[in-house]
Amino acid sequence: MLKENVLKIEFIELWNQMYACKIIYQNENVFPRGTFADTKLGVYSRKVIDLACNTAIYLLGENRELDGKICIVDKNQKEFLEKIEKKINEKYGIPQRWKPKENEGYFYLNSSLEIEYDLWVCGSLDEGRYKAGNCFSNKEQAKLSSKILKESLIKFNSLNVSGL
Repeated sequence: MLKENVLKIEFIELWNQMYACKIIYQNENVFPRGTFADTKLGVYSRKVIDLACNTAIYLLGENRELDGKICIVDKNQKEFLEKIEKKINEKYGIPQRWKPKENEGYFYLNSSLEIEYDLWVCGSLDEGRYKAGNCFSNKEQAKLSSKILKESLIKFNSLNVSGL
């Protein structure tokens, strides 16, 4: 299964195998600022960012003024950071949901929670269904989703919740 990267580090070669690098993306839901720690991988988020260390990575931390900080690293540090970045994305990467390609068919649930079929044309309806989790690659997935939603609504309505 494909995973969405949760950390991206950009490198620009300067001279003599020296590189400028900085974090260009950090998923803060996965790596909360100032509190994240994975001692096994040596990845931390504290007050400041430090990518130039040979034994650990300090991600974007509490001090947002340092978010654009550029670190200068040598070739060995760059290779270390690339390995850690790969391990982080393998371990913490978010599984990507299936998304139809242009002109590909998909199943979705209509407002009555009945299964329908449509072609993906990259329109606002398609994107809205995708954002709502309402795109399925096969009828069986759509059928199961419909069943779960119907059961949830029936259960919710049986609670006799007042005041909402």
